[in-house]
Amino acid sequence: MKQYDLRAVKILCIGLLPLFLFFPTSGIKTIRAKCERVIDGDTVEARYGSRLLKLRLAFIDAPEIKQLSLDKVPIGLRSQQFLQDLALGKELVIKVLQKDRYGRYLAEIYLGKTSLNLTMVESGQAVIYRYYEFQTVQQKVEYMRGEAMAKRKRLGMWKTFGFYDPHAYRRLKRRSNAKQ
Repeated sequence: MKQYDLRAVKILCIGLLPLFLFFPTSGIKTIRAKCERVIDGDTVEARYGSRLLKLRLAFIDAPEIKQLSLDKVPIGLRSQQFLQDLALGKELVIKVLQKDRYGRYLAEIYLGKTSLNLTMVESGQAVIYRYYEFQTVQQKVEYMRGEAMAKRKRLGMWKTFGFYDPHAYRRLKRRSNAKQ
């Protein structure tokens, strides 16, 4: 092979590498794993064989652990506790969708046939994360319906005086930390 051709092949391989890293080749993988730790209201660690997987519940955004509502209710801790009561120590069915930029696996997590992701939204412990492009229209409608129901019934964080959306809360924290 000519030197020029070899360089072109190397450049092409390096250019395609991100596609293989960010998009699973086999599509959605479903596994069973035991929940060993609940990090916050939308992140858990589960044991799959000898591996400990860090899983981010897809399609939702829960308050940060230290996040309080405007009337000082610890909505972050309550969200974590709610998920802990649902999942900790239990066998979960996990549909791994992809990896996020932090190395966590984005997943739909089920306890039997019950979606923990949707349960968190329907109980007012999380809001819809609106920045996913791979969510189906049916899933979007289901999650929007769940969030609207939680608001209407004033469940979880919706019964507080008010709160910053978790996405906005993180952005405000980063800005205040940058100014210091």
